[in-house]
Amino acid sequence: MQTQTVTVRDGRFRVHLRTAGSGEPLLFLHGETGLREPDEALDRLAGRFTVYAPDHPGWGASEGLEHLDDILDLA
Repeated sequence: MQTQTVTVRDGRFRVHLRTAGSGEPLLFLHGETGLREPDEALDRLAGRFTVYAPDHPGWGASEGLEHLDDILDLA
């Protein structure tokens, strides 16, 4: 699994992103507890897809939570 930090929305957010696997792209959005490592679901999905798994702002190493007003803003 590869990790990187990407900057989005004119630099307001720095998102820690995990990427794994190969194949069609698949975005994996974590639940309220964040991403676990290792994560069996991610590992299984990476067997068929290129999985992109970001930490939402305020979780893990991602930054920018102060720019969000509510869960709809996050979505």
